[in-house]
Amino acid sequence: MSIGAPGTRIEGLSMWRAILMLGGVILHGAIGLEHIPVFAAIPLISHAFRMGSFMLISGLLCGYTMARRRSPLAWLGRRSIQIGVPLLVGLLVICPLIGWMLDDLPDRTRWPFVLAHDWYHLWFLVALLAYAPLSYAFHQWDRRYGVIVRIEQALADRSIGSGRSAQTVVLLATALACCALMMLTRQILAGHIPPGYAAPLSHIQLMLGYAPFYLLGFLLARSPMLFRAATHSIRMPVIILVCVGIVYAGWFGGVRLALDPLRRAIVGDLVELIGMAICPPPHRS
Repeated sequence: MSIGAPGTRIEGLSMWRAILMLGGVILHGAIGLEHIPVFAAIPLISHAFRMGSFMLISGLLCGYTMARRRSPLAWLGRRSIQIGVPLLVGLLVICPLIGWMLDDLPDRTRWPFVLAHDWYHLWFLVALLAYAPLSYAFHQWDRRYGVIVRIEQALADRSIGSGRSAQTVVLLATALACCALMMLTRQILAGHIPPGYAAPLSHIQLMLGYAPFYLLGFLLARSPMLFRAATHSIRMPVIILVCVGIVYAGWFGGVRLALDPLRRAIVGDLVELIGMAICPPPHRS
């Protein structure tokens, strides 16, 4: 991926978004066929990188757009409407219809009526809606205090402003932040979620966990130095993907069968969580 001139379309990102959306169709088409090994691998691969990549691309595009708008506040208002209206329609119309088809509608219609009783896959819209004001706040903070310049200076002072070492630092720091947020959120929520709210609130770990990817995308859009560092080479992203693939192959290929069902579930969730946090590196296209 390369940074285009103002007003130009970034074709690489359009291609990536199309691939990721197509991946969603394939993912949902495999539901119910998990007993077939090929179809069982589809959710695993999708969960490992698809939503994290979506969040990184969203942060990247928001960073570009806000930098080129005369009024960031106007951008925030438009962004809130663009995300909020589809989210509201989904919560009021689509989610109840899904509940009706799944014979789960009575739980959703008892008073008090809670829109977020189960928002299914709409959690990512809730996350993007929450990220928007945070993006605006960070933009204002950067304009006032030069936060991104200070980050660049800190990297330069430590002689890791470019090259393989900088790429490794950026990728692994983002992955560790994502993993830590997911694990911490899961630990905090464990045992404190009422059964009726378990489905929607379980997505909070994803909303918080993917925030570092969104922030990374935002920073890459605003800092050519960080962009060059993160996309320095394809070697490190490939190493990360291969290592995660080996862990997945070992775990799902037989190691998990040696554990009792309870430990298998706990360790299996942890393995998938680590893959979700580490897999989506930036790509050059």
